[in-house]
Amino acid sequence: RRLLLMFGDVCATLAAVLLSLRLWADKAHAPLTLSFILPHAYWFVVLPLLWLLLANANDYYNLRVAARLSASLLRLAWVTAQLLLVYLAVFFLSPRGSLPRRFIVYYAITSLLLTGVWRGCRLFLIGWTGLRRRVLIVGAGRAAEMIWEAIKEEALADYEVVGCVTSAHDLALLDERFHVLGTGTELPALVAAQ
Repeated sequence: RRLLLMFGDVCATLAAVLLSLRLWADKAHAPLTLSFILPHAYWFVVLPLLWLLLANANDYYNLRVAARLSASLLRLAWVTAQLLLVYLAVFFLSPRGSLPRRFIVYYAITSLLLTGVWRGCRLFLIGWTGLRRRVLIVGAGRAAEMIWEAIKEEALADYEVVGCVTSAHDLALLDERFHVLGTGTELPALVAAQ
């Protein structure tokens, strides 16, 4: 999944470079031809590599972050802001007139939009969801308690514990935190009802 995320992000950044070159050419009243693109072809390498470096440094490919659209978009905005800061530092340290100004702004905006759209669509394309998944804990005792605690501490935003199903003789092992829905023999009917 991380490789898929990286591949999609690189495609979005490459498209953003092309769109930014198009905007730059339009602003310069020049046609977007091969003679315009070739002298600026290094941007197709530099910007996606810088993007990947900053994204990895900011843990943007952490699947927990990627699974939540809001966290992913917030991290995307942060990576884009850092990219602009790096470029500004290089821009002011470079000889006057050696680097374009508007191009990088065009790139930042288009890469933010394209990557954001990609990340939003990806949730639906590969089955990740930003909504909480419903969980039914099967069993009782210490194992059920540990599962419930782990969900509560680590993934409460991702999972909603619907209740617990256990055998009739293990009902006494459960404490009052668990909403007992029934026994194991009733499991197919409970799943169908939920």
